[in-house]
Amino acid sequence: MYAVDSDTVFEKTPLSAASHFVNIHSMDDARDPNLLNMLSGKVPGMRVISGGSSLSSTGIILRGHNFLNGNNQPLFLIDGCPIINVLSEKENFDYGVIMSLVNPDEIESIEVLNGINAALIYGSDAVNGTVLIRTKRASRKEGLGISYGFNMMFENVREYPAYQDVYGRGNKFRLPGTPNLPVNTNPAYDQNYPYGIYGINMKSSPYPSWGMPYGWTDIVGVDGKVRPYNAAPETLEDLFRRGQTITNSVSVDKQLSKAAFRLSYTNICSSGVMKSTNEFKRHNLNLSTQVELAKFLELDVNARYMTENVDDREYRSISDRNPLSLARFINRDITLNEMFDDDDHKIPSEYFKSQYWLLDNQSNNDNKSWFSGNLAFNIKLPYNINFRLLGAVDSQRRKAWASSTSYNSSRKVTVERYSDDITSGYFDAFLSYQGRWKKWNLNIGVGGNAFRSMNEFSTIFDNDYFNVEQLDNESWRSSKRRDEQQSFYGMLNVNFDNWLYLDFATRREWNDEKLTYRDKQSFNYSVGGNLVLSNLLKINTSVLSFAALKGSYARMGYNLGVQNMIEFKSYTDSEYNLKHPHIYSWEAGLAVRFWDNRIRFDYTYYHKRSLGQLMWENGEIKNWGELRNKGSELVAEIVPVQNKWVTWTSSFIWAKNKSKLKSHGIPELKTLVEQFYGRVFLGFEAGKPYGTLSGSVYKRNEQGQILVDSQGIPLSEGNVYYGSVEPDWFGSWRNSLKIWHFDLDILFDFQKGGHLWSFSSREADRLGLSAASYKGRNEYMFSSVILGEDDNERRGYLSPSAVPAGLSAYYIDKDRPKGLHIENSVYHESAGEELAGRENTTWVSPEKYYWNTSAEVRDAQYFYDTSFIKLREINIGFNFPDKWLRKTPLKSVRIAAVGRNIATLFQNTPDGIDPQATITVSGLQGFEDNSMFPTSSWGFDIKFSF
Repeated sequence: MYAVDSDTVFEKTPLSAASHFVNIHSMDDARDPNLLNMLSGKVPGMRVISGGSSLSSTGIILRGHNFLNGNNQPLFLIDGCPIINVLSEKENFDYGVIMSLVNPDEIESIEVLNGINAALIYGSDAVNGTVLIRTKRASRKEGLGISYGFNMMFENVREYPAYQDVYGRGNKFRLPGTPNLPVNTNPAYDQNYPYGIYGINMKSSPYPSWGMPYGWTDIVGVDGKVRPYNAAPETLEDLFRRGQTITNSVSVDKQLSKAAFRLSYTNICSSGVMKSTNEFKRHNLNLSTQVELAKFLELDVNARYMTENVDDREYRSISDRNPLSLARFINRDITLNEMFDDDDHKIPSEYFKSQYWLLDNQSNNDNKSWFSGNLAFNIKLPYNINFRLLGAVDSQRRKAWASSTSYNSSRKVTVERYSDDITSGYFDAFLSYQGRWKKWNLNIGVGGNAFRSMNEFSTIFDNDYFNVEQLDNESWRSSKRRDEQQSFYGMLNVNFDNWLYLDFATRREWNDEKLTYRDKQSFNYSVGGNLVLSNLLKINTSVLSFAALKGSYARMGYNLGVQNMIEFKSYTDSEYNLKHPHIYSWEAGLAVRFWDNRIRFDYTYYHKRSLGQLMWENGEIKNWGELRNKGSELVAEIVPVQNKWVTWTSSFIWAKNKSKLKSHGIPELKTLVEQFYGRVFLGFEAGKPYGTLSGSVYKRNEQGQILVDSQGIPLSEGNVYYGSVEPDWFGSWRNSLKIWHFDLDILFDFQKGGHLWSFSSREADRLGLSAASYKGRNEYMFSSVILGEDDNERRGYLSPSAVPAGLSAYYIDKDRPKGLHIENSVYHESAGEELAGRENTTWVSPEKYYWNTSAEVRDAQYFYDTSFIKLREINIGFNFPDKWLRKTPLKSVRIAAVGRNIATLFQNTPDGIDPQATITVSGLQGFEDNSMFPTSSWGFDIKFSF
């Protein structure tokens, strides 16, 4: 059966396919300015992929990926109207998605249709699933019908990378610029400095941190001033502040005899955790009106207008324009005083690049406006026939500019500007009939719709202007794209005696698509059934409350669809010898309830095949193989305690998706999507899961032992498959406790498996900054500098000069640690006949291993398993009893203390690197590159009504 809401017939969800409602109340208090971030851990089978901040893009993946190339995001509908939700990642910026602007205060319900079995009625744009959002209507309230809410959240960096603050700049345990220190010290002398220490001058020292230990002398800093030679962790930490987000919202609800309206306004002011970045203001205005024009005619009007202005949006990834990129890898002994001149201006240095100078001398701004509205007529005709006409418009406008200056003496300004306008119109007509005959209930619906969108994109880049306003309109480069889609659809559901439900849906659509196919688009349909065993067998016990089996099958041969065409990178007017891609999907499930619904269990198994993948190769679009996804989704809920004073509800969500790429006769289906430094690869390969991560790994023997050369350095082999970027399984656990008028809500989410490669971790090790790079330094310094041991002695043998020619002897102190040792390793045959196959006994210089060793060897260390357990949300609230408010104008009051992203309780990635970090949301995940440090948010929420 299709669950059709009484106010909108556009929620046509079959009961034979999986759909899930989001707990809206959990989103009221613990706020995030990005609506999509708040969906994490709330829907089985839904992966929420965040770009790293509230202003970044957030991707939603349901039941794995359907496309190797193109858009894998679900379709969003607000009050039955489709919204184009394009991911906006452009070069060094991530401009977010339009759905992140939706105000959670205005949401009545969110229903997620996990696959095409439930969402086929919505067509090609719903091939990745559908998110149905229904906004609030006017409700009858006591008093004036006015509600006010105030929310304030504070955000802090909760996890910094683990640095070593023992050794400073230089190499081979020597200070830079002093090749003889600390042995045979004879630095240059200058009587103008204390102790004549001019020779220990760090001014011209862009060295990595492989030098002497801190704390033993004074030095001359980069500003020419004498200071102690110590680590200065505050230089990094001072870059951050306590970010804050303040939300004010007010709404008015009124119901009259034949009309009702709701008007609301929300304002958000926010600042990011990095100083002088992510300063934004957002305004949301919403109107909902329902009018009974006649007994048979109702008018429904909904409108939303939203604006957002952002100053100094964060740069992302590794870039000289990104302050975090500089601060993360700057020498740890550089102090805050060296970042500023005497007038407190941030100074550029010819010896290092200052993150504070970047914050002062480059800026950017972007603003969005979004209008979305719809008007619908609901007509009640005789004989239980209903007709609905709906028209909607969606207008999204974005403008942005960014300026930056170089570090050289020219100080030339580089300016980038762009604008992006998307305007769409939507019209839908739907005729439905509801009838009953004896034990049979019949619902029939047919409809058609038309959708048209226009996307205009303009950009300019110029490095000859010093003032943004000097840019003239003639310099702009623009492109336009118009997309159209028409469709016809129908649905039928039959209910026999409330124990048998049969569903059927079909849709045919025509797109204004420039790709020409050699086959005709096929007949798209879904069929399903739901067998309610508890009604069939007339089970009516206190133990078993409900039991049902469901199953469905769907087939869709799709064009790219409007939203897919906008996202598809290879969109072209050319003709290719292509077949329509197809998706075949079936699913089956079981739902049971015990003890008056105090124990709930819902399980779904699905299997889908996406054939004829469209891929871009050598200037052509081709059909490439088949992508399979199969998996399980589970929702379990128990109410252990339920009485007048206390209710405890514990719910568990779990999902597993397993993907595999099939070649279908193509000899070698393998394609590269991204690469890092030409050595770490991310792409697709036949016979492997979606998103293969490969690169250099340690070379091992048959026993799994690492093979090393005669110097104790591991050998490597390149382009070896390491694993998939997708998790093995993931889920969440929520506990809600209500005691009297208090309530407590705690959400954990977790993930098992998945992989990423971290550039941040690799670079911190290479530069000698990380805590990992500290291991073995004390031992190697004692061995090489204090005792003067050579490489042979660190291998466990006496030096050849100490024994007769042609002989060797063990070093008496061979078991003492003398540096870094590669565990579980043996010598490779290249180490020589005497060492080959023997246990590795060599102690290696940490500097040699991390700084001088071939990058291919070191890359193997930075593949990480992305399993995690996170404490995602905590809400503690109190609702004032009615009797406390009887003598006041207030009708309700609620206060709450809230927290989001509180802690990562388990992770395999190093400190400061979130297991969910990614350099992109729109493409394949799997690379981490200078991602923002993990943050947590704490705050409070107040709501009251008059």
